Amino acid sequence: MASRRPPPAILAMLAATAIGCAACAIPATPAARLARHDTASQCPAATAARQAVPLPVSLSGVRGAAALAARFAAAYLTRPAGGSPAGWLARLAPMVTSQLYGTLARTAATPALWPTGQPPATAAVAAVRVRDLAAGSVILTVTARVRQAAGAATTTTLAVTIVQGAAGWAVYDVEPASAGNTG
Repeated sequence: MASRRPPPAILAMLAATAIGCAACAIPATPAARLARHDTASQCPAATAARQAVPLPVSLSGVRGAAALAARFAAAYLTRPAGGSPAGWLARLAPMVTSQLYGTLARTAATPALWPTGQPPATAAVAAVRVRDLAAGSVILTVTARVRQAAGAATTTTLAVTIVQGAAGWAVYDVEPASAGNTG
């Protein structure tokens, strides 16, 4: 039984699709790849780079979620001088879902988490990055520098889950970035 071999043009197209063409191999940026061809259709990698992928959340939605995550993280990590657990909770309440509010209220009501004489701390957000996008939710990592009064600053990274509700974005969950919320 004789085997039929595909025409050379089809083999070349399959090879280019599977591994890219030699001109696309270096440099690795899509713009540079396009520059090496007369038309974009000659380069499968460039064609794939041009294809639009719809996002489950709009760009303005991601920006709003990121702004909320940054405000929340700064308030969550800041403990002003003379501040009370009730004051901390009051600052966070307008930004969170009712489920997270219950968890934060239990945290505020746990005396061991609020030792007397604890030095005040202020937090400044250094970076916010998207970890995961889904319809109606965004998980962001927020890196903040926390400075204790008369102490050195430490860097903390939180994973903050933001969800879309009837009233807009709200914080649904917060954890150390290394502990979860991976999407």
